[in-house]
Amino acid sequence: LAAGSAWAADLVRAPAGLAEPAAWPFLAGAVLILAGVRRCPGSRSLAAAGAGATLAAGLLAALWFGRERDPVLLPPPVGPIPDGPDVVLVTWDTVRADVLPPWGGRGLETPALDALTARSVRLDELIAVAPITGPTHATLLSGLVPPSHGLRSMGTTVIAPEVRLLPEVFRAAGYDTAAFVAAPPLRAKNGFARGFRIYDDRLRGDRARDLTEIGPREMLFARWLREKVVHHRDAQLPGEVVLGRARRFLAAAERPFFLWLHFFDAHGPHDPAPEWEARARALADEAAPAADPEACGEDLLLYRAEIMELDRLLGELLALLEERDPGLARTALLLTADHGQCFGEGGYRSTHTPSLMEATQRVPAILHLPGDRLAGSSLAATAFQVDVAATLAAVAGLEPPPGQQGVDLLPALAGGPPPTRRFFAEGLYLEAWQERLARVRRPDGIHDERLRGIRTDAWKLVESAAEPPVVRLFRLLPEGETEVAPESFPEETTRLRRLLAATVAGLPRAAGAERAMSAADSAELGALGYVEDDG
Repeated sequence: LAAGSAWAADLVRAPAGLAEPAAWPFLAGAVLILAGVRRCPGSRSLAAAGAGATLAAGLLAALWFGRERDPVLLPPPVGPIPDGPDVVLVTWDTVRADVLPPWGGRGLETPALDALTARSVRLDELIAVAPITGPTHATLLSGLVPPSHGLRSMGTTVIAPEVRLLPEVFRAAGYDTAAFVAAPPLRAKNGFARGFRIYDDRLRGDRARDLTEIGPREMLFARWLREKVVHHRDAQLPGEVVLGRARRFLAAAERPFFLWLHFFDAHGPHDPAPEWEARARALADEAAPAADPEACGEDLLLYRAEIMELDRLLGELLALLEERDPGLARTALLLTADHGQCFGEGGYRSTHTPSLMEATQRVPAILHLPGDRLAGSSLAATAFQVDVAATLAAVAGLEPPPGQQGVDLLPALAGGPPPTRRFFAEGLYLEAWQERLARVRRPDGIHDERLRGIRTDAWKLVESAAEPPVVRLFRLLPEGETEVAPESFPEETTRLRRLLAATVAGLPRAAGAERAMSAADSAELGALGYVEDDG
């Protein structure tokens, strides 16, 4: 029955391109049964009964796997219809700023992004608080850094129950709220669904994923299911599907809304559509090389191809919004990313989880204001991800969630003084705190390679959680960051280490934000490289 279920799952998923069928062993077994029946006529009735039972099990499994579960739903908003604009948050997972043309990137074409930039305000420097999906998105929605909102490591922590999120503010003001996300780190159970009337986190492999919860994690059968049933392509959703779900929401929207769309297409493993890969290869000579061309050059080329596909989807989204609101006169839209990707920077090859390099922490941000207000302008001052919640609330004339650690950027965007943050007035706090980094196996033993950092306009200091910590110091120059020896700048190193320690000590801490990681969580996060599924 288990084999038949896995077979049926593959047969159902394969026509949609969801996974390569793993059914060949079962088909081979069927051939052997038929061969045996021909040699032993008396066994035909038994074989027929077995075949019928297998077919029935397969059909039931096909019905199970073919039926999508429902998204998380709340009752429709009630009360007066608010007078504010539609507010749209678009997050491109794993997209670094310097690859994109508005930030000087070459070797790709992004006509939709270029057109949006011309109608919007570009944030020259938005800094991500972490290099992984869950913690950064929680910061975007809460205005808090990970120690304060609770989600620091994906799979083992969640957004703390006491933390109020931006969609809750919009819903309380009478807005409709919806989110369509594309990857496991943003599942509703991690706390992201609060305040959304529709929270659609359905992935392609959800029904197959349920099978991985059978039995203890160490059981051979459960481990086999995780290896055979949960594929990396099942642990993410194509942007085309995300946009399709949003299209249905937009067609039915009757009041102003807060809409969040999350696109995972540029996250590894990199597998762009052939047409975009061909275009990226045609433009390759124009592109800047990877920091490690030999190890990462091909991945960077495929990454640019995936970004061109994201740009196509952005163009389709903008067209949908124009249909509802011609000229986007009453539509605000922020396009940003959660974090970037290293292609050799700092010794990190085609990864992001263990990095606090600028390649992962400097992310794009384009803010379109209703009626193309401030079109074509830019903000040179450094912005931080904690500023996003307060800024989007202000766009709609609303108060942000309580306890904000960021600030509303609108005054600075309009030409006012640079933003001043109460918590991070002297430097921005950064961390790479995924649990698997606490036990990194090296030839000389097990190391804790979780990182904390502090970033000013001119310097960045990063230190590991190990005792004694490994300390790295970087100078931030217009042409990029340069690592320098801490002992060559003893006063700066001492100052920044003290500032980091004081910042960590002064941060409010979330309570009760931990949870146990299930076998299915481990399987799908492992498929994306965030955890090691050791069985």
